[in-house]
Amino acid sequence: MPAMLAEGANLHLPPSQIETMLQGVVSRHLAKLGRVALAAKCARGFDPERAPMDDKRAFWTYALLDAQGSTAVVRAEDRIRMGADGLSDADIEAVQNHLAMLRTNDLVPTNRHILST
Repeated sequence: MPAMLAEGANLHLPPSQIETMLQGVVSRHLAKLGRVALAAKCARGFDPERAPMDDKRAFWTYALLDAQGSTAVVRAEDRIRMGADGLSDADIEAVQNHLAMLRTNDLVPTNRHILST
């Protein structure tokens, strides 16, 4: 049995240790995202003019999930706001399809509001 799980062990970490652990996790994740972004930029067919719109579509997908939870859909009022943000009808449909794909594949992230409670 690992020492940290030994009977009578103190399971509460000091805030400084928690912060150090989280900084390590965030740093590794940012490095991974950087590698993914670099790979995407080097891929055949990468369109630097399309990339900002792809980012907007991803933003709207996760903003809707955050606001509505795991059953998020693009509502009429969302379509208006998304259109005002520069998304075309095809982009809006792509967001709707992405939401459906996340649900179908059980990939909907846990809403941070649920985690905080």
